[in-house]
Amino acid sequence: MLKQYLLFTALFIIAFPGFSQTPDWSSQIANIIYNNCTSCHREGYIAPFTLSSYEDAFDNGFAIQAAVNAHIMPPWPPDPNYRHFAYEAVLDQSEIDAINQWVDGGMPSGDLATAPDPPAFNNGASTLSSIDHTIQIPTYTTQYAEDEYRWFVIPSEFTETMFLNAIEIIPGNWSLVHHVDMYFDSTGHSYEQDQEDPLPGFNYTTGFPAMNYYIGGWSPGGNAIKLPENWGVRIPAGVDFVLEIHYAPGNQGALASTLVNFKYVSDTSVVRAVIVDVPIYDFPPSLINPPLKISANEVKTFFQKSQPMPTDMSFISLSPHMHLIGRTYKIWYETAEGDSFPLIDIPNWDFHWQMYYMFPYIQKIPAGARIYSEALYDNTPNNPYNPNNPPITVKQGPYTTDEMLMTFMSFTEYQPGDEDILLDSSIIATGQEVIKITKGEMNVYPNPAGNHVWLTATLSGNVATLRIMNAIGTVVKQLPEINISNGQLRKEIDLSEFQNGLYFVEIVSGNQHFSASVIKTD
Repeated sequence: MLKQYLLFTALFIIAFPGFSQTPDWSSQIANIIYNNCTSCHREGYIAPFTLSSYEDAFDNGFAIQAAVNAHIMPPWPPDPNYRHFAYEAVLDQSEIDAINQWVDGGMPSGDLATAPDPPAFNNGASTLSSIDHTIQIPTYTTQYAEDEYRWFVIPSEFTETMFLNAIEIIPGNWSLVHHVDMYFDSTGHSYEQDQEDPLPGFNYTTGFPAMNYYIGGWSPGGNAIKLPENWGVRIPAGVDFVLEIHYAPGNQGALASTLVNFKYVSDTSVVRAVIVDVPIYDFPPSLINPPLKISANEVKTFFQKSQPMPTDMSFISLSPHMHLIGRTYKIWYETAEGDSFPLIDIPNWDFHWQMYYMFPYIQKIPAGARIYSEALYDNTPNNPYNPNNPPITVKQGPYTTDEMLMTFMSFTEYQPGDEDILLDSSIIATGQEVIKITKGEMNVYPNPAGNHVWLTATLSGNVATLRIMNAIGTVVKQLPEINISNGQLRKEIDLSEFQNGLYFVEIVSGNQHFSASVIKTD
C-alpha cells in the first residue's frame, strides 16, 4: 500500500509540476510570452518595450505581472465566453498563475540553452510567412495640427488579374497613424489628382479619389489580413492602389511612410474570390434607429441589421469599428426561421485595439439570414475616453471626435465543406466548443471526461508514444506510435472501456515528456 501511495504521489507531481517547483523562463514562461506578447512587444513595433529574450522579460517582470493580473495584457477585446476566434490572445488561469509564481519566485532563467527561440518576423516587422510584393508611400510630413486625411496613390503595375491571399498594412509611425483604408481605382482619376498636388498624396483641397473597391484596412492594434489557402481578393490588371490615411490630431510636422505587404494566390485556376464589404453600417437602412447622434450627457443604444443573405455565404473575418464614446458592441446573426447565433461581443470597447477577427473555422451563414447588432455609447463624464469635458453632442462623422458604427467583413459564396476549413492550427473544436492549445504543454479536454477525451500538445519531434495509466501506475492502454504533423498533436482517445476513476495520460516525443491527469465519469 505504501508503494502504491508513493507512486501515486510521484505521478501527481509529474502531472502538476507547479506544486513541485517555481516555473522558469526556459521551460514554461518563454512560450507564454512568445505566443501571446512578442508580436507587439518587438523592435520597431507598437509596444513600449520588447519581449524577445529572457533579459527583456526579467527587466519588465513586475510590469508583466501587473498587466496580466489586471487582464489588460495581452489586449483582446472580444469576450471569449461569447465567441472564440482564431489566434485568440487570452491567457488562461494556469498561465497567469505560472507568471505570478515565476515573478514571485525571483524570475529564474532555467537552462537558457534549452529555451525556445523568439518568433521571427520578416524584415523585422512582418508577421507573414512570405511576402510576394510590397508597396510603400513616399515619406510624408503632416501639415495640420488637427485630424488630417490624405490619399496616396501607387500604381499596382499588375499586368494580369491577381488575387491577394494576405494583406499586411504597416504604419510608418504608430503614434501618428489613426487608421488606413485601402482601395483600388481602375479609372486613373486618383492618380491624376495625386500628380496635381506638389506633396506626396493629395487631400480634399485638390479633389477626391475614385475608389472602385475596398480591399482592407488597418486600425490601432490591427493585424495582417490572412485568407485560407487559394482564397483571395481580386485585383484587376493595371489598377492603382489608393491608401486613405487618417493622421491623428496633435502631430503637425511628424513623418510617416506606411507600407503594405502582399501575398498572392499561387494557383489562380482554383482561386475562391473573396469579397470585403460592410454589411452593417451607421445610416439607414442598416441603422434601425437613426441618426447616429448622442447628445451631451446621454447614454444611448443603437441597433443595426443587414440585408438578408442572398445565398449561403462563408464568412472568414469581421472587424467592428467605433470611436471614443463607444462602449459596447455585440453582433449576431438570425436565420429566416428566427434562430440566433453569436458572432462577436466586445463588452469594453477600446478604440486603441481594433482588429480583423478571424473565425477559427469558416463561418457559414445561410441564405435568408440577417446580421444584427446592438451598440452602446456613453457621452457622459463617466466615460474615461470621452474627448470632451464637459461633454458635447457627438454625431456621425469621419474625425476622431465624431462617431462611427460599422463592421467590415470578408466572405465568399458557400461551398459544401467550407465550415470544416480550419483557420488556426493552434485550436481544436468539439462541436460548437473551441479550445485553445497552450504551446509547450499538454491539454486534456473535457476534464472530467465521459467516453471520449481530446489530447493536444505542441511537440518538437515527428512521432510520439502515448499510454494511459490508472491511479496506481499500471499501464492500462498503450497506443501505437503516432505521427506528428507540423509539431501539433491532436488525438481523440476512447475511454468507453475504462471504469470511472482517476487516470494519467503520458506522452513522450524525443526529449519531451508530458503527463496529465484525467477523471473518467459517466
